[in-house]
Amino acid sequence: MTLDLSHYTKTEKTIGVADVIFDQEQYPRDEGFDQATVDQYGTALNLPRIVINENMKLVDGYHRLIARRVGQQETIDAEVWNVPDDDIMWVSVILNARHGLQLSMRSKKSKARQFYSNGHKRSIDDIATVLAASKGAVSNWTSDLRQKERDAEKERVWDLWLGCKTQQEIADICGISQQLVAKNIKITTEFINEKRGNPPDSLQLYTVWKFQTNDDRYGIKYPGRIPGQIIENVLYYYTDLFAKVVDPFGGGGTTVDVCKEMNRRYLAYDINPVRDDIIENDITSGFPKAAKGADLVFLDPPYWAQKQGDYSAHETNLANLPLDGFYDAMAEIFKGAKHILSPGGVIALIIGPTQNDGVVYDHAYDLSKRMEKHFSFANRIIVPYTTQQVKGYHVADAKKGKYLLKLHRDLLIYRRN
Repeated sequence: MTLDLSHYTKTEKTIGVADVIFDQEQYPRDEGFDQATVDQYGTALNLPRIVINENMKLVDGYHRLIARRVGQQETIDAEVWNVPDDDIMWVSVILNARHGLQLSMRSKKSKARQFYSNGHKRSIDDIATVLAASKGAVSNWTSDLRQKERDAEKERVWDLWLGCKTQQEIADICGISQQLVAKNIKITTEFINEKRGNPPDSLQLYTVWKFQTNDDRYGIKYPGRIPGQIIENVLYYYTDLFAKVVDPFGGGGTTVDVCKEMNRRYLAYDINPVRDDIIENDITSGFPKAAKGADLVFLDPPYWAQKQGDYSAHETNLANLPLDGFYDAMAEIFKGAKHILSPGGVIALIIGPTQNDGVVYDHAYDLSKRMEKHFSFANRIIVPYTTQQVKGYHVADAKKGKYLLKLHRDLLIYRRN
């Protein structure tokens, strides 16, 4: 029983009045001491012992202690209980209900809110009992806290559901019933469906998508991080609300953050994940079973050797492979994507050319031939880089060698038949 104090050990001793520590934040009275009660205790004989914990902090007997201090007494009789500091408030209120000056209504309301919201949250019934207040009063005092709690629970359920957790997995994580999980998801999906939402502010209307800067809401600092606005537009044009999006190159989590913002479900993987919402997986070994049923597979692989060694030292990291190995690995990823995509699902590949000593390796051209073995062409979009990607010596070499510098990426869109 929560109100039972019999499990605390108790030792009687006489201690110095000056040694008792009074911590207002751990004591139930908000309005200070009552002078009449102090005066009464100053003349009384055989008062009950005060209660302190093993850290010498006062648990019960505030007015008795003040009376001894006013009377300039050096010692006081005490019981030492093994009450943890975090429980002092709760035990103090229980003891106060049994004797002494009762708490004011102001203090009861304050303590009710504190007991409900602190790390050792108590039930409405127990709070009402210990404060000698009605259950209705306690419910009223804590109504806003309970609403915030319900809202936070709904938000957590929704975040987990967007992360492709099952209803039972969400129930286990949140410590609630599967039925309540289903109810929360239903309420949220209906609310979002009614709103439907407007196109993203970054909406592009042509086949050249220009973005001057990265949207700071999406992703963390990461090598080769692309603007989240690219993914915003891909999701807008090629998926519906609550579609399942799979990103095997999770990187800094840009796809995850855009999916959360646009209410798409997501599974993000990476050979070396840097965020908790990205799952470890080497895509050269295939897609995990959980990715089955995807509506969109978004591929933002390393652009071959442009970032060699920047992502990880894994031998299978695409940035560390020779060119033929890179193309072969991508071909296997396309085959795997076809297996996990739903009929009519979309695969989107963003890739830029590699240019070295006047030689251009047009990855979009070479990879599109491999994609066409499994998918039907839907669109090709030009995505210029947001910042200057070439140095002065690149320009000088291009002039001398009479070749053009590449300042864009290709976004290839294909559909599964």
